[in-house]
Amino acid sequence: MRIDKWLWAARFHLTRKLATQSVECGRVLVNGGIVRPSQLVKPGDVLSFRVVDREWEIVVREMNASPVSLKEAKLMYEETAASRERHIQAVEMKRVGLHRISLQTVIHSRTERQN
Repeated sequence: MRIDKWLWAARFHLTRKLATQSVECGRVLVNGGIVRPSQLVKPGDVLSFRVVDREWEIVVREMNASPVSLKEAKLMYEETAASRERHIQAVEMKRVGLHRISLQTVIHSRTERQN
């Protein structure tokens, strides 16, 4: 199955055109190499790509020619442990960063009121 069609069927992109553009821009690696939208993927291939603000590294498990439900789509791939760990760290950093920003805002507003 074509990589662009698989990314669309696995619900990583809303449309096949967006999946194709992502592959054409070199944002998708298959087994460590940059590919074209017509590249065929098979079970066992390792895909690395970025969607919005999340880095994914997955192993292809199943093929489906058309988009399926979200529950079924999650069965089409398995996320690697390293990818999951990076995601958890990114979420934690965001949470800490947002907390730090809000704390700085409170401190700044208090100092303005005192002056």
